[in-house]
Amino acid sequence: MFPKRSKDSETITCFTVMPNDMNHQGSLFGGKLLQEIDMVAGMVATRHVRRNCVTASVDRVNFKRPAKEGDYITIHGKIVYTSTRSMEVSVSVEAEKRLTGRKYEICHSYLTFVALDDDDRPEEVPQLLLETDEDRIIFEEGRQRYEQRKRERDASKIQ
Repeated sequence: MFPKRSKDSETITCFTVMPNDMNHQGSLFGGKLLQEIDMVAGMVATRHVRRNCVTASVDRVNFKRPAKEGDYITIHGKIVYTSTRSMEVSVSVEAEKRLTGRKYEICHSYLTFVALDDDDRPEEVPQLLLETDEDRIIFEEGRQRYEQRKRERDASKIQ
């Protein structure tokens, strides 16, 4: 299995916040945004392995600012870390005011995906081809998050 570049699976999508996307506070419903984040991250993971993938975990999502009706939402996902059988996808979300063009970050999260074989069992994933110093730094940060999640899983099994 050959290493793959992160940019080969990178995915960007956009949508307009419509009235049916709103919560009772008049802003984009968080559940709608989480669904879109998971969808983009799943596309990234599937593009990387060209196999079925499932979401294994979602790191904390802190909503920094609300998006309002008519705002354009841009979701950007890319692979930042791979272990033997899992991939970490970084997803950032930005809102753009439709009439002014002003942009601001809404949230960011890391999602972990596992590739599945034909029997729906975890399968080995292609490693990342690290082309730049920035790629290596981001990969190392992902490795540290992976190790932290692994420690937390192991600790929860003991209890």
